[in-house]
Amino acid sequence: MLGTFETPASDASASGEVAISETTAGLDVLSGRFALELSDRWRSIAWLVSLIALAITVQFFAGAYRTETGNYSDESAHFMNALLLRDYVTHALGQNPLAFAESYYLSYPKIAPLMWPPFFHVTLGLFLLPGWAPHQAALVFIAILTALAAFRISRFVRLTGWNTAGVAMAVIFMVTPIIVDLSTAVMVDIALAALELEAAWWLARYYVSGESRHAVLFGMLATFCCLSKGNGVAIVLLPGLLMLTTGRLHLLRTRGVYVAAAMVLLLAAPFVYISYRLCDSMGDFTGTGGASTLSRATVFLRFLWVELTPVPAVLAIVARGWPGENPAFSIKTDAPRGTSARSGAIDTATYRPA
Repeated sequence: MLGTFETPASDASASGEVAISETTAGLDVLSGRFALELSDRWRSIAWLVSLIALAITVQFFAGAYRTETGNYSDESAHFMNALLLRDYVTHALGQNPLAFAESYYLSYPKIAPLMWPPFFHVTLGLFLLPGWAPHQAALVFIAILTALAAFRISRFVRLTGWNTAGVAMAVIFMVTPIIVDLSTAVMVDIALAALELEAAWWLARYYVSGESRHAVLFGMLATFCCLSKGNGVAIVLLPGLLMLTTGRLHLLRTRGVYVAAAMVLLLAAPFVYISYRLCDSMGDFTGTGGASTLSRATVFLRFLWVELTPVPAVLAIVARGWPGENPAFSIKTDAPRGTSARSGAIDTATYRPA
C-alpha cells in the first residue's frame, strides 16, 4: 500500500525542513511554510536582481540588442510563435485560432505552431502582452531565465556551506561562452535549463522530506520541461537515476512519484506526441519502427553510461547499498546528486548520434 515516506527521527537534524532552513537563503517562491527572515529574503531578491542585471549586461556587450533573430535557424520561429499568441490575444481573442494562424502565416511565414511543445512560446507570448518592443522584451525574458538558472546553481553550491563558491559558480555559468551564446538568442534551451535545475531541486527535497507537495512541484516543473522542447522529456529519467545514487528505492512505494508521473503523462504527453508527429512528417525523424527505435535506445543508453562517468556512478550506487549503511537523509548530499543525475539525463537526450 502506498504511503507517505517519513524521515527517521534519528536523522531529523540533518534532513528535511531543518536542513533546508539551514542551507537555503530565500527566493523559493513556492516554499510557502518555510519561515525565512526578511533580511535573508531581501538578500536573495537582491542577488537575483543582480544576476538579471549581469545577464542583460552580457547581452548588451555581446551585441544581442543590435542584431536580428537569426543566430540559429529556429530562433525566428520561436520568436514568431510567441508573437502569434500575443497578437491573437490582443486582436482576435474569441475567433477561430486555426483560421487566425492561417491568416497570420500569409504575412509571417516563419511561424511554426506546435512544431515544438508550446510552453516556451506561450510564456514568452504572455510576457510580450504589455506591448513593449518585442525583440528587446524577448531578450530581457531570456535574461531573466538565465539569471534564474544561475540563481539555482548558486543555491546548489551553497549547500556545501561555502557562499563565495555559490556566487562564483553562478557568475562563471553566465559568462561561459555556450551560455552567452544561448542567452543572447531567443531560443528554448536556457528556459529548459532553468526548469530542469528547479525540477532537480524540488525532487531532491522530496527525496529528503517525503512530502507530497514537493513531488507535485517536481511533477509540475517536469511537465513544463516536457512542454518546452523534445529533449526536455529526459527529465523523466531523473527520479530513477537519483534513486539509484541515493539508495531511496523505497520511494517507489510512495504516492508522490506516481503523482508526478501522472502529471507528465496527462498534461505533457499529448503535446509531445503532436510535436513528434509534425516533425516526423517533415523528415526530422526517420525510421520510427520498432527496430530503429531499439537501435537508437541502445545508442542513447551507451551515451548515458559515458555521461554519468562509470566509475563514480558505480561507486555511488554500491556505497549506498553497502551492508550496515544507514545514510542520513540530507539535502546537502541528495541535491548535488540530483543535479548530477539531471546532467546525465539531459546530455543523453541532447546527444545526436552521427
